[in-house]
Order: sequence, then C-alpha cells, then structure tokens
Amino acid sequence: MTGLQRKAALVRQVHDNVLSALLEKEREVEVELHQLRQVETKISHLHDDDTLERFRESRLQKLKQMHVKRLEFLNNGFGRLVDVDSDAHFFDVCRNTQYVVAHFYRPTTTRCQYVDGKMHELRQTYFTTKFIRVNAERTPFLCERFNIWCIPTVRSMQQRHTTRQIMIIVDGKTNHSIVGLDELGGDGFTVDEFARILNKHGITPPDADAAH
Repeated sequence: MTGLQRKAALVRQVHDNVLSALLEKEREVEVELHQLRQVETKISHLHDDDTLERFRESRLQKLKQMHVKRLEFLNNGFGRLVDVDSDAHFFDVCRNTQYVVAHFYRPTTTRCQYVDGKMHELRQTYFTTKFIRVNAERTPFLCERFNIWCIPTVRSMQQRHTTRQIMIIVDGKTNHSIVGLDELGGDGFTVDEFARILNKHGITPPDADAAH
C-alpha cells in the first residue's frame, strides 16, 4: 500500500468514525426527545385529571344545591298542577311567587285537558314555577280583569264556547298571554314547543343553570 493509499484509508476511517458518532448522538437526542414527550404527556394527563376532578366536584356540589332547592320549592306547593276554583284562591296561590303559568279553562273542553297534560309534564322540570289551572266558570272577576275571552268551537254538531287561554306571569305582572293553541303549534303540540314559549318569555328550568 502506497503512502497515498494509506492516507486515503485514514480519511475514510475518520469519516466513518465521525459519521458513526453523529448517528449515535442523533439516536441519543431522539431518545431524549421521546422521554421528554412522555413526561409532557404524563403532566398533561395529570393536569386533565385534576381539571376533570375539579369539574366533577363542582358539578356534584351544584347538583346537591339543586336537590335542596327543589325540596324547598316542593314543600311550598311547587312541582304540581294546582286547581284554582275562585278569584281569592288565585291571588292566594300567586302571592309572593315569581313565576306562574295559569291556564284558564272550561271543564267540558277536551283541548283544555290536553294543555293540562303538557303542564303536568313540565311541572317537575320547572319546579320554581307554579303551574295552575283556573276554572273560568268560577272566576268571573279574573276573566273580566284579565280579558279572558271565549273562543267558539263546534262539538257534537252544537256550537259551544270554550276558554283556552294561558297566562305567563312574572313578578306579579302578566308577561305574555297565549290565546288558543296556534302559538303552541296547534292541536297536538309538543311539550318541547310549550317549553320553548316559556323560555322565550322569561321562564327557564332551574336545572339549566346547573348544567353550566
């Protein structure tokens, strides 16, 4: 082997050694990066777990508060459909009550019974609202004061007069009146449509606040 060949072989050996060292260093860096990612992932998971636990605790506390609140309202006559058969009874039921949904009806009208059924479904969810059904035949003063008017319908080939008016009362004042069933979607309206109208006019279920 000539001197030139030995020199070339030495250069190749140095080159190979440097390349091998660089590759080894690269592998070490990759290992360190992988370990760093694992640590970051663990920290992230721990953070997520802590956040989730705090959220669960907060949610549980809100649910407990909501349960206590529900019991308080149920003990004060909320959460059920109240029958009102006199003017005085109406004012007694509505006294010191922030939210009232009053259905003025006639006992002989089947559509009124349908409305009552939907109110019955809503009463538990909207437990801070009093749902009452007011017999229009026994509350002449209220009908005159609130301008409750009769809607003619045809039943059994005879013309009869029926009352189907729903009043939404907030803080002792009439916030909105629903006359007939058109605003609710007509005959066969859903409880969701009824709830939408209530929400639109300021009455929302208290559970909605606990969900946030």
